[in-house]
Amino acid sequence: PEPAPAAAPAQAEEKKEEEKEEKEEVATPPQPPQPQEDSVVKEEDEEYFATVIRPPSSGTMDMERQLVKEEDPRRLATLLACLTAEATDSAILHRVVTFLQHDNPRVRANAVEVFERVGGREHIQFLTPLLGDGNNRVRSNVIKALSKFGHPQAKFHLRQMLESEEVSMRESAVFALCEMKSLDLLDLLLLVLEDSYESIRLRAVKAVAEYDLPEVVEALKLRLQDEDEAVREEAIKVL
Repeated sequence: PEPAPAAAPAQAEEKKEEEKEEKEEVATPPQPPQPQEDSVVKEEDEEYFATVIRPPSSGTMDMERQLVKEEDPRRLATLLACLTAEATDSAILHRVVTFLQHDNPRVRANAVEVFERVGGREHIQFLTPLLGDGNNRVRSNVIKALSKFGHPQAKFHLRQMLESEEVSMRESAVFALCEMKSLDLLDLLLLVLEDSYESIRLRAVKAVAEYDLPEVVEALKLRLQDEDEAVREEAIKVL
């Protein structure tokens, strides 16, 4: 039989080009889809993202405007916490006072802290109704603020919290005691050293370390026999 005729040079070159293109297509990874128009942040969404995603503006006037419009309790509480850190003028309290009656306890507690930060004796009337609040953090924040403003019954209400059967109430009361740091409240701290809950006793041991007094030393010596190891170790460290 006669041999097959050789492929024409033009046909051979075309075949090589096709094989090269096929290899390039396999090697090239698929490209991610381009974002659609709806997924791009538009200018009208800018205000929403400023409140929800970005941290609040450092200006208290901007925060005040956001407080008026915000409805989400979590973001409200965050705004009030930022306001506590930055507010310097009691004029802001006319916006904050409504949040003292908010359904969310975190919002109420943070609103009280704003009052503590920039308020004074003239604002006691707004805080006293919250002394009977069912939330431990709200009540302890109110007591701290009233003590700062010189309310004569702050210690009485703090003692009531320390005598509560609810551990969370007593824990918040001890937190307030540690924050207030008053020699007039030392007798309450010494009382807390006998609490039935070990974490409360531990916090009290750390708190009384600031008072170099004979009665404190004697109370700490009793904690050397505490049933909880962490309390015993802290008492040894303080002594």
